[in-house]
Amino acid sequence: MTMELRSPNLRDLRSALGLSRDSLGRVLSVTGRTVERWEAGQDPSSPDHLRQLDHLAEVVTLGREVYGDDLSRFMGTPRRSLGRRTPTETLLHGDIEAVIRVLAKAAEGQWA
Repeated sequence: MTMELRSPNLRDLRSALGLSRDSLGRVLSVTGRTVERWEAGQDPSSPDHLRQLDHLAEVVTLGREVYGDDLSRFMGTPRRSLGRRTPTETLLHGDIEAVIRVLAKAAEGQWA
């Protein structure tokens, strides 16, 4: 999945995940100011950042598919499969893949 990273899309992604610019920066190992520049239209130059943003877009897509308008509630609810951390905390610890795995299982009907 490739997300076109224009400022409204990045803002929408960040908003859907319930993250501030600084928090999204933590997830991506950049500053909140860098996220602000990306939202203003500067393209992320690192392939790693683009890949991470694609994975975060996947979190939003899967999350909305499974939880609809309750995505924010999912993001704030501790999960046993995430070591009793919330998906948001898990993202902040840099484990985007773990959140995707939980959502993929939920999409298959295996609630964790």
